[in-house]
Order: sequence, then structure tokens, then C-alpha cells
Amino acid sequence: MLLESYFRENYCDVCNTQNSFDHDKKLVKSMLNGNVKHRDLKEWMRVYGLFQGIKSEDRDTIVNNFIDYNNNHIRILDVDLHTYFEVFGDIFDILYNAKKRMWISASTKLMWLMYPDETIIYDSFVFRSVVIIQSLDSELSKLPKIGNRPTINSIKNLHIIIEPLLSGP
Repeated sequence: MLLESYFRENYCDVCNTQNSFDHDKKLVKSMLNGNVKHRDLKEWMRVYGLFQGIKSEDRDTIVNNFIDYNNNHIRILDVDLHTYFEVFGDIFDILYNAKKRMWISASTKLMWLMYPDETIIYDSFVFRSVVIIQSLDSELSKLPKIGNRPTINSIKNLHIIIEPLLSGP
């Protein structure tokens, strides 16, 4: 398959490019050490578009609340589905309580800072890529079509997105 060959040929280059983002590595390290600076996290969140449409005072509240959560969170070495759901829900709740909107992408990005090896970032780019790949791949095209992105507008219905993403095929 042509697409598979393309992915295989470019995988290492893509990984090397992603791993070269030094600001990500530094922030992950400071998160894990519990010494992340407010301005560094706020700038990282701004660069990755997590603050679109969010007022400055709400941004500070979000950053402060997330730093508090991170610094008080006990790291789990073996992240299972239940733990993942719990941490994701905590992060989503921090964001949602500051501003009522869909925070799936931001929650996965912030969770990635805490659990970089265990977390898959989910955003609109990922969703569109999966939809396209599903249409191009002969095996994936046999599966039910993904359809529309789920709308998560409350902490109560997070399971709509979490369980299918983590349960696997």
C-alpha cells in the first residue's frame, strides 16, 4: 500500500522533528519535578492554542489550578483505563469549571505533560487524519465509519470519548 510505505519511510523523521521541540521537553521535565513556572505553562498553552477565546483572568485561573493539580498529583507508574479516565476527568473539570466549553484537546495536551509516554493527544487534526486514513486503508475501511466528533459539554459525559479511545479494537 502506497500510504503505508509513506508512513514507514517518514516515521523516524517525523519522530525526530517532534522530539526536537525543546520547549516541550523542558516543560514536561518541570511538570514531573513539580517546579513548573506559571509563565512557562501559560506560554506553552498559548502557543498550542489552548486559550482561544479565553479571557486573560480565566487563563491565569486555569494555569494556577492546573499547576496545583499537577503538584499535588501522585504519579502512577502503571496507568490503566480507570486511572486514565480519572486523571483526564480531573483535568477536564479544572478547565471546564473555569470556562464552560469542550476541552477534549486541551485536556489531552495537559495530560500529555504529566504522562508523556502514556497519553495520546486528541485534537481536530487527529480526528480528521483518522477519518481520512480510515477511508484510504483497505482494512480500516471495512470498520464502521467514525462519523462526527463527539460533543462533550459536561464532565458527566466524558465517557463518550474516553472509553472508545482507550478500549482499543
